[in-house]
Amino acid sequence: MAKNNNGSQLEGLRTEIGGLMQQDTNGKIEYLRKSITNEPDGGIDSINSVASDFDYFEYVRKLKKES
Repeated sequence: MAKNNNGSQLEGLRTEIGGLMQQDTNGKIEYLRKSITNEPDGGIDSINSVASDFDYFEYVRKLKKES
């Protein structure tokens, strides 16, 4: 039986979460993919670009309180 690779599933979940964060913040947080899913990337699949006038950590703390 073939061994499952959870990397693609986790990357897909991260893409979805990044898109929702981008929508929720009106583009203040932008999710940027660096490569396609199965391309060797050295462990870095994406980066977040955050507007200089936006407090990313406060946003995450607020999300944690609401959950």
